[in-house]
Amino acid sequence: MGKVVMIHDGARPYLSQKNLNDLKQAMTTEQAALLTVPCKDTIKKVVDGYVVETYDRATLAAAQTPQVFNTELILQCMKKAISEGYTGTDDAS
Repeated sequence: MGKVVMIHDGARPYLSQKNLNDLKQAMTTEQAALLTVPCKDTIKKVVDGYVVETYDRATLAAAQTPQVFNTELILQCMKKAISEGYTGTDDAS
C-alpha cells in the first residue's frame, strides 16, 4: 500500500476499528475505497416535478466516511474538479 489519505466528515464520529481495518485492507489492491450501507429508501428520479424512474434499491448504497484514496490520485482528481468547475457531493464523486 502506497501513501493514502482518509477523508472523514465527522458526521459519524464513532467509527469502528473493523471499518478502518476493512478500508486499509481494500487499499492493498485498490486506488480508492469507501464505506457504504444498503439503501433502505425507495429512490425516485424526478424531472420537472414528475417521477420518471424508480431505482432498484438492491443496486443502491448510501456512501459514508471515511473515504480513502491513493494520495496522488485524490490530489489529481481535486485539481481536475477545480479546473472544470465540478463540485461533487462527497470526495468519492
